[in-house]
Amino acid sequence: PKDHCLPKYHESAKVLNGLRLGYEKIHVCKNNCVLFYKENEALDKCPICKRSRFKMTSQNRMMKIPQKVMHYLPIKPRL
Repeated sequence: PKDHCLPKYHESAKVLNGLRLGYEKIHVCKNNCVLFYKENEALDKCPICKRSRFKMTSQNRMMKIPQKVMHYLPIKPRL
């Protein structure tokens, strides 16, 4: 049906916060090779494709902004 559509990001975030159901942000390789999580959390480059984890600025300086982020919704608090 036309009136059924997915909510926008900010609308869904408000609902999750209202229900006190949080999420984890996990950095991901630009090519989806690896998650920078647990044993890979301290790495700055992907161990598989060697791409940088963070974006470059216009002056070719490294900023601590991840290339890609995955939002993980843990199941335990929801049960």
